[in-house]
Amino acid sequence: VSGKALVFRLLVALALFFWIWLIWTRIYTDKKRINTDKKISINQLKSALISGPNILVVAIILFFLAQVLVSFFGVDPLYSFFSSMERADGVLQYGFWVLYFLMIISVFREKQDWKLFFYVFIIISVVLSVFAWFNYSSQIRLHAIFGNSSYFAVFLLFSIGFCAIAIERKFISGRLNYLFFFPALFFIITLIATQTRGVYLGLTGAVFLFCLLTFLFLRRESKKLALFSGIFLAVGLISLIALFLAKDTNFVQNIYILKRATSVANFWQDDTVRERILVWQMAWKGFKDRPIFGWGPENFGSAFNKYYDYNVGKIQPWFDRAHSQPIDTLATGGIVLFSFYIFWLAAAVYLIFKIAKEKKILSFILASIFLAYFLQGLFLFDILPTFLGFFPFLAFLVFQSYELRIGTNIRMRDEVG
Repeated sequence: VSGKALVFRLLVALALFFWIWLIWTRIYTDKKRINTDKKISINQLKSALISGPNILVVAIILFFLAQVLVSFFGVDPLYSFFSSMERADGVLQYGFWVLYFLMIISVFREKQDWKLFFYVFIIISVVLSVFAWFNYSSQIRLHAIFGNSSYFAVFLLFSIGFCAIAIERKFISGRLNYLFFFPALFFIITLIATQTRGVYLGLTGAVFLFCLLTFLFLRRESKKLALFSGIFLAVGLISLIALFLAKDTNFVQNIYILKRATSVANFWQDDTVRERILVWQMAWKGFKDRPIFGWGPENFGSAFNKYYDYNVGKIQPWFDRAHSQPIDTLATGGIVLFSFYIFWLAAAVYLIFKIAKEKKILSFILASIFLAYFLQGLFLFDILPTFLGFFPFLAFLVFQSYELRIGTNIRMRDEVG
């Protein structure tokens, strides 16, 4: 992980130079165009960065600043900032992700920019998936180059979501646009082969949410799509219930992926699930011990050591994460950081609701991707492969809300005219 993280930081640092140059060029161009005084106004700076303030941008920046704050009150501030070679995470790394996020929203300002980005992301996802299958003998649970099947599975969640966005946005004219269904199907098959149950839940929740929203709110605009979604939802629910009812049959037990998926029903007999529940209990004790500022980002290991439960250890003897993003945030950042965590989640949901006013199907896709991310995060934690898809997704939310505002302003102008 550390090698990938260092390359990412290097690329962001190099891009930062050109980004600042771009901002200054935009400011200079605006200043020259309007021929005003030499002072750079706040409005010009906003225009150079992104067209107007956005609640999600503010929320992400505040969450980062909150991480900086709580780190100073943690058990090891240096570790909070720089993490370990194994994780290559921490507040410093998150700062690079925030920079990456700000660069995307200020540079990708046209549909064509996002079209190119999604093309590249999907192509890379196909290459990684093919590589994983070619190395199947050494990757019983596919992980491509990420070293962990769970990380690869989360990355594929966004790959599937970006294919759905490409289809809805009609990146290719005519029926050729439906070619994006093929990589999406390939990603789903590859995701299943990662055998990551938390991501299974995320994907299932995303599909069910999209079908439910489509069935409830598109019965007038698109009857065929609403009908198909309703049928798929009903068949899916019946199949899922039947699968868990038949979990002890020879058919399910002889297919390892089905056996692994249904094993969560007997969660206390499943070592991985049981250990996660025990770790969550330790995290809760750690939170009650330091409820305001927490133990500090990256310092969950200290809380784990203090409240160690000997029942943990059959599969993994030591945890440096709570293996649940919300619980980990609560334990390491206390009420302060967790409040800002909830704020940026709510900000993302707010933008999706705004987009729904004008672009229902797109908003359903965005809501489904966001739910998939959140559900898998209940059993995992955010790391580099997650953020590779997640921060562009958040930036795309900002772009769509900006497009919506521009469209509203144009309509208001035409109505006044």
